Amino acid sequence: MINRQFADRADIVLAIFWRRFGSPTGKASSGTKEEIDRAQRRHKKVMVYFSQRPATGKEPPDSREQARMERFKRRYGRNALYGIYGSVQEFQSAVRKDLALVMREVLETTRKKR
Repeated sequence: MINRQFADRADIVLAIFWRRFGSPTGKASSGTKEEIDRAQRRHKKVMVYFSQRPATGKEPPDSREQARMERFKRRYGRNALYGIYGSVQEFQSAVRKDLALVMREVLETTRKKR
């Protein structure tokens, strides 16, 4: 199971959304959300980013998928770190900055446990 391989063993979870929220799993509204929820229950650091880059194809955005992401963003944003980016450079900058902060927290927690 991916959750045991991924969310249970990770110290930091980074999730990226663009045009789709994902498929329901039976436990959550998407597999990514299930992994995020599981990681948070285990007190892992979670960073979530939402791309605002335009689609590359001619297919218009799926309004249902967009609505699902907006609902998730509103709920998730109250409790955790998330960012919105419009370019690869903005994403790189945000992740570098946020990862430095989160890594400090992880290292401090690890030191306190020793």
